[in-house]
Parts: sequence; C-alpha cells; structure tokens
Amino acid sequence: DSHGTYIVDGAAHVSGDQLLIGATGGTNMATHYGDGRFEIHSGSVVFNDVVVGDSVTGINELLILNPEANVEIYESFLLGPTASLTAVPGATIRMTGANFAIQSRQPEELHGLNHLTVQFEGGNTAAGSLEVGGQDFGPILEGFHDNFSFRSLVVGGDTAGSVLFLDAFDNMTGNEAVYIGNIDIGPDSILDLNGFTVYYRNLSIDSAATVVLSGGQLIHVVPEPNSCVLAVLIGYALMITFGRKRWTVCE
Repeated sequence: DSHGTYIVDGAAHVSGDQLLIGATGGTNMATHYGDGRFEIHSGSVVFNDVVVGDSVTGINELLILNPEANVEIYESFLLGPTASLTAVPGATIRMTGANFAIQSRQPEELHGLNHLTVQFEGGNTAAGSLEVGGQDFGPILEGFHDNFSFRSLVVGGDTAGSVLFLDAFDNMTGNEAVYIGNIDIGPDSILDLNGFTVYYRNLSIDSAATVVLSGGQLIHVVPEPNSCVLAVLIGYALMITFGRKRWTVCE
C-alpha cells in the first residue's frame, strides 16, 4: 500500500535489518512508496538501518510519541528529502556506532529534532557520525529553531561513545553549523568536531572524555547576548572547562 501507517504500542518489540518508511526499495512491512507513517507510542524498536523519506514525492513520517520508548539503531539513520520527524520532549534515539544522516532541505519538516536526544554508545572505537545541517546564524538563539538543531547530544552511556561531525549534504545555503541545546560527554568518550562550529546552551564533559577540535569551535549561546556579555560568559565557561576536562586538538 502506498499510503500506510504502522503503530508500535504496548510492550511490542519490533526489530530487523532495515526499517524503510517511504523509501525506494526493501521488503519490510513498513516500506511505503508514497506516504508512509511509523508511530512509536511505547515498546521497543531496534534496527540496523532506518530510512525515512528517501523518495521523490510524498510525506513520510516518523513519530516518537513517548519519551520512554526504546529506539536503537546500529548502523545508519537517514532522514531523506521527503522525511518528517515528530518527537516529544525527552524522546531518545540510541546510536551504537551508527551514522545519523540528513538529506533534507526542509528543517520545518524535521522540527522533532528540537525535542530529540541522540545518544551515541558502542565503545570509543566504534565511531558514529552526525550531520552538520544547520545554517550558521552565529551565536544567537534563532539558530536553535527549525534549523536542523537538536535538543541534546549524549556521547556515552552504559558504554563509552564516539561521534564525528560530518557535512555530507548541503542542507542549507551558506556556511553550515550545528546547534545543540545540551551536550553531555561521558567517561572515555570522544567528540570530534572535525573542524565544524557547534553552538550549545549547556555543556558537560567528563574529566576522562576527549574533545577533538581540528580547527572547530564549541561556542556557548546565552539568552539576549551582546558582544560584551557573550565574551565574558564564554571566557568564564572556558575557565571551568579547562579546569575539569581534557581536550585534544588535532590540526
């Protein structure tokens, strides 16, 4: 059926190799070639690959409607050109060495990213990646809204995690950056900026974690900033940061 809805509810556990929602191929029950809709109300969803909206037409939706739902991806997560993402605040996708790709030019269709926590685990040798898709507006709050921005990024959990920022697709015009409300990097975990600019509201880095800048920047954004106040607050944040964290810089 080219128009279908699949609902995960109760204690249901749905797992497999690929979950394709409005994608161009595959044989799974959630494969749709027009408008597809996959709703997660509760339960557990575990796949190696998840593809949403990898089609030319239609609106293909992934909805995570319960912050307690378990969503795990082990290899890749793609939000394609016709993808729509809805997520309630606190909804989490756990990535185990997986790649998070965004090939959409419609940030308003992916407004759910503003409520989403993305957690990378799987050990610090199993690096995942995260698309840098937002337009670089500078250190202002507007950059956190309808700009492929995330509520939270967590690196590490039950095991250490590793994530590398990539810009594999031109999502917006001009320079691209990533805006993340909260960043939490756990013990023995690695955050590699790969030369990109990351704007954040709150930052926590364990003393045994590593941040690789490679020419990139972590920039703190505060409400109603002006150049003087922003400079003072960034300086204060960096004093705290260097007092309790280990940084690795690769040229």
